[in-house]
Amino acid sequence: GDASTAAVAFVIAKNFFGSAFMVTPKGFQEAGIVGGPLCLLAVYFLEARCMLNLIKCRQACGPGRRYEDMGLAVGSWFSSLITVMIVLCQFGFCCIWLVSNAANLSMVMPAWSVTQRLWIQFPVIFPLVWIRHLRLFAATNSIGIIFTIAMVMYLFFFMGDHLATNGAQPVRYINAENTDMFLWLGSCAYAYEGINIVLPTYESARNKKAIPTLLLSITAFNTCVYIAFGCLTYMALGEEVASLATLNLPKDSAQGNMIPMASVLIGLVSFPLQAFVIFQTYEPKITWSSRYLVRKWQKNAGRTLVLIFIFSATWLGGDQLQNFLGLVGGLCCASLALIFPTMLHMSICGPEGLALWIDVGVLFCGMCILVLSTVQSLASWK
Repeated sequence: GDASTAAVAFVIAKNFFGSAFMVTPKGFQEAGIVGGPLCLLAVYFLEARCMLNLIKCRQACGPGRRYEDMGLAVGSWFSSLITVMIVLCQFGFCCIWLVSNAANLSMVMPAWSVTQRLWIQFPVIFPLVWIRHLRLFAATNSIGIIFTIAMVMYLFFFMGDHLATNGAQPVRYINAENTDMFLWLGSCAYAYEGINIVLPTYESARNKKAIPTLLLSITAFNTCVYIAFGCLTYMALGEEVASLATLNLPKDSAQGNMIPMASVLIGLVSFPLQAFVIFQTYEPKITWSSRYLVRKWQKNAGRTLVLIFIFSATWLGGDQLQNFLGLVGGLCCASLALIFPTMLHMSICGPEGLALWIDVGVLFCGMCILVLSTVQSLASWK
């Protein structure tokens, strides 16, 4: 690869800082103002080790190896499992963006039902998923990044001003009253959603030795931002914290309309990039027409059907954002970010002594997050 260190740092920052920022306050309300950050920090340290393990596996296997390619070290079934889980993960990310957008649209269109706010996004998204070349998203990506930075800065200002004006609200330190904390565990795994780009980023970098340091430092900074915002918002609003931070803005105000709409715009331009991974997984495996125009419209039809399926699954799931987060984070992200990298490291690198016991511990923690968060997400789905 020939990407500069600065370019690689930008890609890492962009992919690891996402919509999890908006749900951190609700997570802290679910787990407590001490329990929430502790869960996030614990998952961060687990995922940090697993990101480094993935890089070690790539170094042992040689260049050009994708995540799923390295799965062959465990078995062909494991390689297929990784591929399926990556697709499910991206599918889940798409659903989460749709639910988040529908929730944000409630600030602008309060009279509309959840179904209407969901499907109104379809005519905007379906032409975007027909785009074949990622470079065409450069402009929309730039817009999304600018809006994200502006939104984060304003929300910090708003919550800080609210806290200074109204004082701190009563908060729980650790939630021992129910099992909502298990939903937050899955959301913590979702917070580091950039795990799928670790190996492509490593391959593209000119200075590969700098990648581990960049990954650890940038994700550590993101974690600090998440914790700062989560604590600030939970202290400012207490038990009134909404599922998304934008929903706590004053209704029928300029900021109560503009900030949620900015979040919706970010979601709309992010959705095609998440769906692109799904399309790239199945399209090369299908025999299409040899005629260019026919082949193009066959792929368009296939992508539209996939999109309809994503919207339908989201519609059936309702507006249960915390459950979507817990399920996707617990089932998919815990597998891809914790369990699978550890299994690969144990198979490819053959750690011994303390390193082996650490891997066993990470594997056990990953399995616990998967089971607890998935079960709680399904059991509490309304």
